Amino acid sequence: MEDQVDHESLIVQLRTAFLQQNLEPFDSRDVSKIRNDDRAVLAYLKNSRFNLEKSFNMMSESLKWRKSFGVNDISKSSFSDELLADPYLYFKGYGKHGEPLLIWDVRRHKKNNTTINAEMKKLLAFLLDRREGAKEYQK
Repeated sequence: MEDQVDHESLIVQLRTAFLQQNLEPFDSRDVSKIRNDDRAVLAYLKNSRFNLEKSFNMMSESLKWRKSFGVNDISKSSFSDELLADPYLYFKGYGKHGEPLLIWDVRRHKKNNTTINAEMKKLLAFLLDRREGAKEYQK
């Protein structure tokens, strides 16, 4: 129970520090998620082993990247029918802790195909962002 209280305190501290900075470099949808979703904030804390400074830097940098890459604007219609019909990346099954497993069929990767490689980066960002809905993208 003490760990839960500790986590809640760290979530509040990280959220407060993030929201006090200039929010212009971030997508408003990501800022809203940080403002309203404890799980989103907790994910940054877990990935930095609950180090507030590292969590803050990781959150700021990743959310800047998300805006620059346009992650929130990627949808199924962003991809070719060919890629969606037989994807290189797809979810298949679940790990021992219930997390969806993302499979990347690297045999089909073509080193010099810049069009497909750019589309694959976009697809990877799209799938990772929507992993909670992984059942929709199961193969």
